[in-house]
This record gives sequence, structure tokens and C-alpha cells, in this order.
Amino acid sequence: MQAQHFHLGKLEFDFDEYIAWRAREEGDEELAANVGAVVPRRFTGKPPRGVTLASLREGDVEITKQGSIHKRGSGGGLFGTLRWKRKYVVVLDGSLWYFNEEKDAAESAREAMLLEKATITKMDPKAKHSRDFAFEVAIDGTDKPLVLAADSEEDRDAWIAAIEANSSSSVEKKSAADAPAPAE
Repeated sequence: MQAQHFHLGKLEFDFDEYIAWRAREEGDEELAANVGAVVPRRFTGKPPRGVTLASLREGDVEITKQGSIHKRGSGGGLFGTLRWKRKYVVVLDGSLWYFNEEKDAAESAREAMLLEKATITKMDPKAKHSRDFAFEVAIDGTDKPLVLAADSEEDRDAWIAAIEANSSSSVEKKSAADAPAPAE
């Protein structure tokens, strides 16, 4: 498997190298030793330092969708909360990045996730801790989904379409659907 290199404006980094570093930091030496091998990459968390909204916009990768959306807190940790906060989200090249605000384009990304095998589920607005136009983005191999809510049904559907277009699972579905039917 060839290493993935990301060119984000003037910042360039090797994603496999970053995943290996992150695994070592978290004490998972087995994953660190096998990144890019047979072990599938499952990434969600703190992005590499220096990735800013400005660097994503200046990069050579086309942004699929960007904009302001509500994000529900994870509820984890000592001071975790399930409150909804507005974040600025960017979807591009098989990944999702979020920032606190658009106005500070020099701010580093708060979180990033690879959209490999992402599963998107529309949420019931009457469910506990939900709201209108909410949806969940779950990544295979991670324990906590990202829960987002748009301002309208049309906006929610546009976000879902952008995330699905950048998910390898939707690419696999499209490839299977495009395959010719077997001859009888």
C-alpha cells in the first residue's frame, strides 16, 4: 500500500506516519508497527498541527462542501457535555475537518476524521439529545460517532451527500452498482 501524502496549502504530511505517531502516543505499539499494512486505518481525533482553514482552502485538493453546522458534544470526559455548538466544517478528499469558527482562518483544526467506511444515519428529532435535521456520522472501528445538525432539511441532505461522496463505502457501493450484470 502506498503512503498517502496530503498537500494542504504549504503544509505537507504523510498520513500513515501521523497515524503511527498517534498510535505510539496512545500506547498501541502493534498498530504503530502495522500502519498501512494489513491493519485498516481508523482515524478520528486531533489532526496534525498546523492544519488551518486557510491551508485547506489554499491546498490543491478541491473542497466538496464547507460551512457552519451544529455539532453535539460527545459527553465524554470529566467535563463532557451533550450541548450543541456551532462549528465550521470542511469535507474534502475523503476526510472531514472541523474548526471552532470560520472567521479565524488561521486557527488549527479542532478535529479531523477519515471518512473510510463512514455510515450516515438521519436521527429522529424527538430522540433524546437530538434536534431537527440531525444526523450521525459513524466511522467503522471508532466508538463515538460525530453528531451534526443542519439548519434545514435541504442543508442536511447536502451535507450527507458530500460526506457519502467522500466515503470509501459509498465509492464501493457505486462501483458495485456500475458493474455490468452477469450474462445468463
